[in-house]
Amino acid sequence: MNEKFSASYDREGDVLTIYRPAKKVKKSIEVDLVIGVDKNKQMVNLELIDAFKFLHTINSKISKDMLVDVNEVELNVSMIN
Repeated sequence: MNEKFSASYDREGDVLTIYRPAKKVKKSIEVDLVIGVDKNKQMVNLELIDAFKFLHTINSKISKDMLVDVNEVELNVSMIN
């Protein structure tokens, strides 16, 4: 799925919000996201803390056993210059 979202940045709070303008939030899930980059600023690692909590809320069919079995993921990464 490759969709366009709107974005806004709060400079004072240092918060980037990416959203769909026509949709309303029903529930929020707080997670930590760590992205590792190499010397060329290319993403080499993405770590999602509380992954099950986040992913299961998005899709209730996801189980911890499913996550244990994941060994390859396809990401669409775009750099903003």
